[in-house]
Amino acid sequence: MISNPDLSQKKICLRQFIVHHCENRQLSALTAFSYNNIEEEFVNIIESRARSTDLLSSNQINYYHLLYSYFVRDSNYRRAASVMYEFCRRLSQEVNGLESIKQQVNAYLIVLNCLKIINPKYSWIVKHSYKRETSSPLTKRKLHSNAKRAVGGDDESAKRSLELEIMDSNDMKREYELVKARLRLLQKDEKTFAIANTPLDATETITLLISASLFDLAFNLCSLLKLKYEPIFEGIVSKYIYLVQSGNSYEIVDVYDCFVDNDTPSLGFINAADMAPVDKMWHLIATYLHKYETEGQTCLKRCVAEKLLANGLMIPTCLKLKYQKQNCPELLRLLLTYDFIEEAFDLSIEYMRAFEGKGTEYFD
Repeated sequence: MISNPDLSQKKICLRQFIVHHCENRQLSALTAFSYNNIEEEFVNIIESRARSTDLLSSNQINYYHLLYSYFVRDSNYRRAASVMYEFCRRLSQEVNGLESIKQQVNAYLIVLNCLKIINPKYSWIVKHSYKRETSSPLTKRKLHSNAKRAVGGDDESAKRSLELEIMDSNDMKREYELVKARLRLLQKDEKTFAIANTPLDATETITLLISASLFDLAFNLCSLLKLKYEPIFEGIVSKYIYLVQSGNSYEIVDVYDCFVDNDTPSLGFINAADMAPVDKMWHLIATYLHKYETEGQTCLKRCVAEKLLANGLMIPTCLKLKYQKQNCPELLRLLLTYDFIEEAFDLSIEYMRAFEGKGTEYFD
């Protein structure tokens, strides 16, 4: 077949050769051959079959896996990563459900492994996508745009802007973590979080994680994608407020889940302690504040305090003492803004006495 001088006959023979091996499920043998000068034609045929295959069909050969195996055999890890990334994208666009998300997570892991093997200088693949407005924080580097549809030449409506993006291992890591977060949501409650079956952006995913009390995962995503922590704290404080207003009822917020679903070792003793659910919830908030508030800053303390005050709840003493020590004027403004006049008056008196040398240890 390889030595056949007739190019068209060579292609016909190659197609029949591939069909024969696929029909007989001799896939290992198919990837073991050396195709020499017809290798690109072999790859094109398998790629065409992969792109025309219905991913919903479970009894068909997965040509993406076949191509991946072939490229790995030749140590062509970048093309292997590119093939599996295309498989990921097709799954996300064409197949919904828990099984699809699981396959996407596994495929992303394969892509990451392939890119880690390659020399960092060449550890990237190209992503083709049609240009659109996006708020995604993923790193994107445009190569070129403006590709026309094959339908009609000069009509402006027939033009589509094709965007090529360089995706490195860091970009893949971000996409992988987003898909893994959706998988975690579906594993927790497939009915309640059914929307996680469909592609979601970072903000939507984090909102669902907060609703599911998966706070650690939400913080990790925010850290990875360089997003603000404030929405997470607002969500946790909202749950705390519901507990306070419901009289410590477990029916509205299951505090036990908040501890079990978040790997916060220092809080293990709090979960087992004999105390009111609202107190346990506050310890969770205090722990996250200590962990994620930048030293010398009060942004997260302000977020928590403002959420409480806006809902008519006074700030717990432990937070008030830390806040006034770091930024007493800001705390005073918040108390006055939300009509906590008496508390603002008392704090002002304490603040003035501190200037006279009494209780200076409680202020900055």
